[in-house]
Amino acid sequence: MTYTKTHLEDFVEALYRNMNIDNPEDIDMELIAHRLGIVIDYVDAPSKSVYAAGFVVILVNKQLPPPLQWQDFAHELAHVLRHAGNQNLLPSGLRMMQEWQADHFAAYFCVPGFMLEKIQFPPSLEETILIVSEKFNVMPWFAAARFNQWFNRFFF
Repeated sequence: MTYTKTHLEDFVEALYRNMNIDNPEDIDMELIAHRLGIVIDYVDAPSKSVYAAGFVVILVNKQLPPPLQWQDFAHELAHVLRHAGNQNLLPSGLRMMQEWQADHFAAYFCVPGFMLEKIQFPPSLEETILIVSEKFNVMPWFAAARFNQWFNRFFF
């Protein structure tokens, strides 16, 4: 079977390669933010991205466990990299579309397909999900959804 990458996968891969990040072990939220010129601040509030004094700041909810912080960071990074303007001024339908796009980006960014290709997976789906969850520091439900999405592109 031939796997054809999506435009989003190409974008994510190029972004990672431009930051010299090629393996799951190299993924570090603070390093990524630094290399992209983004400030991270940990707050007692829901995660969001803001523009302040000429800086891009991603506010991450410090009450969340690290995998959810990482997933939130990726979601907010999508807004920074792929959306413009104040989302609160958008009609609800466009806001919902941007949220869907940010969730979609987060899946591809947190668990990049070009890195999944390098992993030797066991025959058990449960073990595979645990490996993906641990290697990419994401919640098991997130790992399962992304792995299934990636795997199904080989056959559908």
